[in-house]
Amino acid sequence: MKKLLPLAFVFLILSGFSVPGNDKEENKTGSYDGKFHIVGDSRTQFMHLFNRGRDRGYFFYEQLTDELLPYFANLPYGTGGTNCKSDQTLVNFTSFDCVTFVESYWALVNTIFQYQSGKTNYPDPFQVFARNLDRIRYFGGENCGIQYRIHYFTQAMQIMEHNQMVFNVGIANGVPFKKKINYLTENQGDSYSKEYYKRMKSLEKILSESPNYYYPLKNVSDYLPLAKTGDIIAFGAQQEGLDVSHTGIISVVDGEVKLTHASSLYDKLVYQQDLREYLAIRKTLSGVFVWRPIFK
Repeated sequence: MKKLLPLAFVFLILSGFSVPGNDKEENKTGSYDGKFHIVGDSRTQFMHLFNRGRDRGYFFYEQLTDELLPYFANLPYGTGGTNCKSDQTLVNFTSFDCVTFVESYWALVNTIFQYQSGKTNYPDPFQVFARNLDRIRYFGGENCGIQYRIHYFTQAMQIMEHNQMVFNVGIANGVPFKKKINYLTENQGDSYSKEYYKRMKSLEKILSESPNYYYPLKNVSDYLPLAKTGDIIAFGAQQEGLDVSHTGIISVVDGEVKLTHASSLYDKLVYQQDLREYLAIRKTLSGVFVWRPIFK
């Protein structure tokens, strides 16, 4: 996973999410396109996947994941973020890095859930999807510029957990994660203003002290019997000051736990790689974090 840019977790910066159509700031045409950076035919690709999911007529996350994940197989690695302004939400279904893949997949299935459950009937599902991307990417659930971007992955998951959108599977039989998180200020702090550096240090301190659970590498077998298709997995980094170095989506196939992830090593999105095989070739991991999405 490429180096992450700044910001860290804080429970104090939380807010609800408003579906397009209920937002007081929405313009009269109902369009948010000016806030998007859409790569290639990503809108068309989203609508294809969204319609496949919605046309099932019911929402069952594990079956939906089995049906949708194959469409991502072998897509090229990359973010597509060139020329994307800091206040625009990047939407890209033509290539992914590990984080944008997980973000986009969660936003896709959550959008399908919102329509199938009747939580929204907004006429443009793409705009609901883009707002769901903002929920996982930005403090407060809205893109107000780069200073609001969440860049520590465990931070984004903890905010979602606080908002009851995921739960940490490691609470069941994992162990507390204890590590000083300061990678950004230590490696990029010289480029920060004095005020921003002080804010970052404070946020990293909160992230370091916030309760979290994971499976150390020697205990990953404790997770395997609990694994469910659609789990979000992240791989703890041994690197000093950094929380995780990679992430992906889990599938359980005939009792075997598989990993779908955007890989810089293979330069593509790898579909259902054996998790044990992946762990065996990665020598710089400290363990795994696992979160299970909640839909309600």
